[in-house]
Amino acid sequence: MLGNSLTLTVSAVDHVLVNAGSDATGTTYRLVDSAGTWTIRVQHAYAGKNGRNRVNLNAKLEKISADVLIPAQNVLASASISITCDFPSFGFTPAEVGALFVGARTLTDGTLMGKVINGET
Repeated sequence: MLGNSLTLTVSAVDHVLVNAGSDATGTTYRLVDSAGTWTIRVQHAYAGKNGRNRVNLNAKLEKISADVLIPAQNVLASASISITCDFPSFGFTPAEVGALFVGARTLTDGTLMGKVINGET
C-alpha cells in the first residue's frame, strides 16, 4: 500500500486525499472540500489471461454545477485523468517501465495537454 494519504497538487494548491478503503485490486483515496470531491484510485491487475500486468492511476474531481440547459437546476459534473502502465510479466524490469513513464510524462506538460484537450491530435 502507498500510505494513508496522497497529495494531489492542482493549480499550485495541495489537496491531501486520505485512504478511503482498499479491496483486492487497489486502494481509493478521497477528499471533500469546497472545490468538490477529489478521488484517486490506484489499481493493479497482474499477469492476467494475456500474461500482461496493468497498473492504473485515476484522478477524478466531481462537483455540483449549473445545468447549461436548465440554469436553475444543478447537476453532478466530473472530470478525470487516467494513467495506465501495461507491460508483460517478463522482458521489462520495473526500472525500464518506470523510465518509459518518466519519458511519457515529459509529453504531458500544460501546453501539450491544453492542445490535446482542445481536440488536436
